[in-house]
Amino acid sequence: MRRLGVDQIDLFQLHRIDPLVPLADQVGEFANLREEGKIVSVGLSQVTVDQLEQARSIVEIASVQSRYNIGDRDTQDVLDVCSRDKITFIPWVPMAQGRLDADSGVLADIARAHDVEVGPIALAWLLAVSEVMVPIPVPLAVTIWRSSRRPPSSSSTSRSAPCPPRPRVDLTWN
Repeated sequence: MRRLGVDQIDLFQLHRIDPLVPLADQVGEFANLREEGKIVSVGLSQVTVDQLEQARSIVEIASVQSRYNIGDRDTQDVLDVCSRDKITFIPWVPMAQGRLDADSGVLADIARAHDVEVGPIALAWLLAVSEVMVPIPVPLAVTIWRSSRRPPSSSSTSRSAPCPPRPRVDLTWN
């Protein structure tokens, strides 16, 4: 936290359940960090409904991140629990890693009818699915920066494009 320059982390997300360590032990450590005031909220990624319920018996879960988009809804059961219980749901790969940008298909037809790209249609669909849905698409500036960055040369230390500031997200629901 010292290196991050913060006294407290707003959201600490467990991105992978370690199959070799009991889930209760992993989530229990997050509960300890929360009790110590080092983190505010606990999140999980790529969990089943059973894992989510087990974790919730140990600590309040503020968010769940799972693979979910208009073409991949295998985690609908997890989203349903999050929607019912007002847990923020962060769809992983909300744009299907660019596969939604096809020139044909229903999304392309809708996009053409509204004179927009397919991406905004896919994001609008996600937002309409549930009030707890918080898609985080990679901004174009970051994509450009990542694809064009090179090790700094001796003559220049600037990046091709600036990385936008990180937004602060309030994970509480009324």
